Amino acid sequence: MLFPEQSIQLTDFGLARIERGAHDVSASGTLGYMAPEQAEGKTVDVRSEVFSFGSVLYEVLSGRRAFDSLVAVARDEPALLKAPDAVSRVVTKCLKKSPAE
Repeated sequence: MLFPEQSIQLTDFGLARIERGAHDVSASGTLGYMAPEQAEGKTVDVRSEVFSFGSVLYEVLSGRRAFDSLVAVARDEPALLKAPDAVSRVVTKCLKKSPAE
């Protein structure tokens, strides 16, 4: 969020979820920012928030989304980020597919 005094505050994303019922699948949350484990219906924790943060940070820095679909979230790597090396390393680490990473 941008504020008039030109400060920036990052607010809570809330965990996006995919709900599986007997006859359907529904998602709650912003699909383009779900972590791979969320997209696959696996257990999520705070590391899923780190992935979502990385997705938003990537978009802020590049002007485009890191992933264009849930399939891309689970399978693809984002295009290289044109940013200082230290910043790129942080974003790349946030966008690791495995929560253990």
